Amino acid sequence: MHGISNDAIDSNAFGPNPNPTVFEWLNKFDEFHGKVAIYGTWNVYDNIFNRSRSGLVMQTGWVLPQKAHETPRDALLRELYETTTRFDEEDVDNSFCRYRFSTT
Repeated sequence: MHGISNDAIDSNAFGPNPNPTVFEWLNKFDEFHGKVAIYGTWNVYDNIFNRSRSGLVMQTGWVLPQKAHETPRDALLRELYETTTRFDEEDVDNSFCRYRFSTT
């Protein structure tokens, strides 16, 4: 498998990527399923990795993944995300990106 460009995708406003990414492909294998994740400060990653189709674990932009059991640190981070003044609706400050998603 190798990457190829799609000339139809010519802007960040294109919408959901119609093509599976290598991340989505990897997530189909039993040994990787549920372990492939996307982390980024930019909300356009939702479309690049087609959140609705891919089923990948994603933390992008101002959207935090839901957790069944939040630790105090998770709760604090969620509060910061909800109450921080946003200078940009698309990008999260890099200082918030230290958060690590855990499925345990």
